[in-house]
Amino acid sequence: MPFLRLTLFALACAGLYGCLILEGPRIDEAIRAAERERCQAYVDKGIAVTEPQETTIPADEGTPRRFAPVFWGLAYEREGHPQLEQARTSIEGVLVITDRSMIFVPPPGTAGVRIPYEIVVDAGLSPVNPQSLIVRTLCRRFDVFTFWQKHLDKFDPQAAAAVATQLEARLAALQSTADRVFKPR
Repeated sequence: MPFLRLTLFALACAGLYGCLILEGPRIDEAIRAAERERCQAYVDKGIAVTEPQETTIPADEGTPRRFAPVFWGLAYEREGHPQLEQARTSIEGVLVITDRSMIFVPPPGTAGVRIPYEIVVDAGLSPVNPQSLIVRTLCRRFDVFTFWQKHLDKFDPQAAAAVATQLEARLAALQSTADRVFKPR
């Protein structure tokens, strides 16, 4: 039966223009090209991850939730997996979750990071290090936030899970709003 379906699909495809079957590396390259185009479209609209020297919490993004202490590190995708930049060390600061973005506030004189939810592709706890939240954005960028309990001098996977829950709720709310706004009529 599967052979019959495949044969019918092939016959139907032969009569249509634009029927394209990609395999293996060609699919990966097509996905990367589409992601690059989406990334550039958001950048052109002014929506991108920023690393400002002076980090402030926007007043128009709802009630912020603060989590500290947090260490932030940056990684980029290499061979399908995040790899931390060797030139940077993790920076301690405060992670703020708002209704529209997540913001890492470092000590004065150090660049922070603002990640708008519109460009978040995926976010979740690291399966290897549950105290780390990994946020993947367009342009194959990964921001890694590691949570620490200073008074106990150990990692804090519960804080990481709490932030992941907050972030998932904010992303779901954003998606729900986008679905209502952009729903075809």
